[in-house]
Amino acid sequence: MYPLRDSSRPRRPRSGRGSERPPDVHSLPRPFESLDTSLCASLGAAIAKIHCLKPDKLMESGYQTFSGSAIREELKAWMDHLTIERDIPRSILNRWDQLITVDALWDFRASLVHGDYRPNDVLFLDSGVSAIRNWERLQISDPARDFAWLFEDS
Repeated sequence: MYPLRDSSRPRRPRSGRGSERPPDVHSLPRPFESLDTSLCASLGAAIAKIHCLKPDKLMESGYQTFSGSAIREELKAWMDHLTIERDIPRSILNRWDQLITVDALWDFRASLVHGDYRPNDVLFLDSGVSAIRNWERLQISDPARDFAWLFEDS
């Protein structure tokens, strides 16, 4: 996923992920690839509810906020950097250039997003999601960011 950053605002370190209090015996994390259809639907519904929350108070509190145009500009800058610094095949860069010009991709309502789901971040009961934790990358941004994990190798 493309990097989004606000260098004026420090991020909390992620090193404490394993140091949380152990979860309730009835509520456990599960590897995403092991979820059945019912638990996948529960996770999707939980993420959708988060995206429907109004971000106004968080915006007023100074949480990172990224509009479609800001994300587009960040991606353009990242692509320029990759073109110079890395050996990226021209076919990939051309495809990214094409995608940047598609206005509909950047026309979204910025929503509250978790920003970095990992299997240990979601706790499940037998009936579905019971909690979502590790909110250190919370931001108001493109809701699609919360689905980046679908495209990552574990």
